[in-house]
This record gives sequence, C-alpha cells and structure tokens, in this order.
Amino acid sequence: MRDRIELVDRKHPRLSARRQCELLGVARSSVDYEPVGESAEDLRIKRLLDEIYLIDPCLGSRRLPTVLEREHGVRVNRKRLQRLRREMGHEAIWRRPRTSVPDASHRKYPYLLRNLAVTRPDQVWCADITYSAPGSRRHPGRCCRGANMSGMHLDLCKEETRRMPAICYEIARAEAEVTCRTLAG
Repeated sequence: MRDRIELVDRKHPRLSARRQCELLGVARSSVDYEPVGESAEDLRIKRLLDEIYLIDPCLGSRRLPTVLEREHGVRVNRKRLQRLRREMGHEAIWRRPRTSVPDASHRKYPYLLRNLAVTRPDQVWCADITYSAPGSRRHPGRCCRGANMSGMHLDLCKEETRRMPAICYEIARAEAEVTCRTLAG
C-alpha cells in the first residue's frame, strides 16, 4: 500500500493527483496522511510502566492505576494502561490455570466404549459415586453417597455403606460386558 502511495506525483504534467490515486486504487486522504507521533504524556507513562514492571511484573491493569496515582501522581484510565501495555508487550505474570495438564504419575485409563456398539440393555453399566461432607450446602445435616446406574438411583447414608456390595451383585447379575466407574468428590 505504501509503495503505491509513493508513486503519486503531485507535479505530473498531465495527470492530476486525483486521477493518479484513482488509477492506483489509493484513497486521496492516504496520500496526504502524516502519522502522528506519540504524545509526551504517553511516553512518560510508558517509562513509568517500564520501571514498575521491572520492580513488580505481577501487577495487572486493575492495580496499576492506583500505584501510578499513589507513587507518581499520575491519574490514568485503566483502558489507556491496557493499550499502552499492549503496545509495549507487557503482560502481568500470574498463575494460569493448568486444568488440562495431566500429572505424569497419574495412571491413564483406557476408554472402554470406543469401538463398542451398545445394542442391548444391561450391556454397559456406569456408576457415579459422590460424597457430600456433613454440613455442606448440598446435603445439610446428612452425608450421603449417591449412585446412579442405568436409571436406578441409590442413596446410601454413611451408616448404610454395607449395601454397596448390592451394586456389585447387580452388575454381575446383568452380565455387563463393560463396567465404567467414575468417582466425583
């Protein structure tokens, strides 16, 4: 684009600047445009941001306006700080969530249903066992374990855990080919 703008000759004997811009496919306003330099205030704020970043790189755009006003007497908008930091390439150092990174020592379980066509009832069973601590918001006053298996829901209180073998018996009786077990806390 800049190359085409430089081809426009204002002192051409036959073609006007308007016609040259039309032939080159360039807007006339871009021929006369001179980029505006950065303001002295922006340069001062960038210098202060650099100093602060070297001292504490963990400060983000929410905390920086307070620090700049308190320590340097500069009132600046958060969005302006974000723009200036983006131009400078500054990013706060913070602990990002690592939810998708598996632990190296954790055992990897195979997905047993990958190439299995479920064609009959009781072919596959799945249990989800959840424990809620006493006094929690979900079960205030009682702690239960719930198991949901093929539409059958069992509520087992802490004292009634002796019924757990009944679930194993039902799975064996159904002659399930695959049994998936998931535990949630």
